[in-house]
Amino acid sequence: MTTRIFLSAAALMSILAGCGASGIAQAAAATANGPVLTLAEEGQTKYTVVIAAEAKEGEKYAADELVLFLGQITGADFPITRDDEPPRDFEIVLGHTNRKRLEDLPAHLRTDNMEGFAIVPEGERLVIIGNIPRGTLYGVYDFLELALGGVFAQNQQSRGTEMQALRFYVLARAMWRPTVDSRETIEEFCRAYYGGGGEGVLRYVNFLHDEWTERLPQHGSEKPGLLGRWDLTPQEIHKLTTEGEAILSKAEAAARTPEMKHRVAVCRLPMWHSMLEPAFGEVGSVVSLPDQWHFKFDTEGSSSGVGPQEQWQKTTDFGDWRMMRTDKHWTYQDETRRGSAWYGIWFDMPDTRGAPLGCFFGSIDGDADVFIDGVKIG
Repeated sequence: MTTRIFLSAAALMSILAGCGASGIAQAAAATANGPVLTLAEEGQTKYTVVIAAEAKEGEKYAADELVLFLGQITGADFPITRDDEPPRDFEIVLGHTNRKRLEDLPAHLRTDNMEGFAIVPEGERLVIIGNIPRGTLYGVYDFLELALGGVFAQNQQSRGTEMQALRFYVLARAMWRPTVDSRETIEEFCRAYYGGGGEGVLRYVNFLHDEWTERLPQHGSEKPGLLGRWDLTPQEIHKLTTEGEAILSKAEAAARTPEMKHRVAVCRLPMWHSMLEPAFGEVGSVVSLPDQWHFKFDTEGSSSGVGPQEQWQKTTDFGDWRMMRTDKHWTYQDETRRGSAWYGIWFDMPDTRGAPLGCFFGSIDGDADVFIDGVKIG
C-alpha cells in the first residue's frame, strides 16, 4: 500500500522584553572591557540600525525586534536603514553588511557555533553579527538582556514537558502563597485538570517519585532523573515503562471527557517513547522513512496559514514543493523564514497483518499536526 504523510509544523517564539522601571529617559550600553555607548537620552537618539541592502528575513526580524524593544525602553524612535546608504557616525550594525562581515573580525571574536554571534563596539558604532541570521537575532536578544538589563520571557512556545501545566500551576501557587503545601497543590490540580483520571495521574506521580528516591542514593551527586539520565538496564527500563504505562492507561480510561482523556494521553508520551526506542533494534518492527522530504513554506510569523484552508494535507503532486532534510532545521538549509511550513512524503506501507501501528518522530521544533492520507492522526 502506498501512502503519504504530512507534517504541518509551526516553530514560533514570541519574546517580550521589559525593564525594571518605566519611563526610562536614558539608555546606556556597556560591553565587557569596552566603552559605554549612550544610545538614547530624553527620548531622543542619534543612532540608526543598519542592515544589508539584501538582508535575510532573520536579519530584518532582528532589526525589528531591536527597534521595538529599544523604543519601549527609551521612548526613542530608532530608524532602520540599509547599508547602501552612506555610513553615519552613530550606527548599530546587524548581520553581514558592507560595514562589517564576520570574517573581518579578529579570530578570537569569531565563533564556529552555527548560531553563534559577536557583539563588537567600534568607537560610537556597535556591531552585532552572527554566523547565520538566527545568530544575529540571538545576539540582539543577548545585547538587550546583558547590556540593557532586559527581562525575557517566552510565549506561544511548544510544551516543555508532559507535565508543564502542573509545573506552572505549582510555581504560580508557590509564588502567590508560599506557605501552601505543594503536595496539596499537586493533588488539587490533578483532580481538577484530569477529572476522573486525576487519581491515576497522582498514582503515576507517586510512582515516579518512589522510583527516583529509590535510585538517588546509588547515583550521588549526579543530576536527578530516570529515563535517559541514569544508566538503567533494559530490564529496569522495561519495568518502569510497563508499570508507568499501566497506571496511565487506567487513568485515561477513567477520564470522562475527550479533552481530559487527551490531557492524560499527553502524560503517557514519555512511556510510549521509551517503549518504542528498543523497537529500533528489532528487525521488521520499525520502518524508517527517508531523510529527504518535500517541503513547502506556508505562513511567516503565525501558527496558522493557508495550508489548512487549501487542504495541503491531501496533496498528491509535490511538483511545486522543494526538498528538505528532516534531520536539520530548515534555517540551516537556505530557508531563513520562521513560521509554519509543511513536510510531505510518499512511502510504501508493508502488510502489518493487523498489528497496531504508531508514527514516531524523534523531535519536532514547535507545534505540529500530522496527517496520513489526508487524515489527521495527531
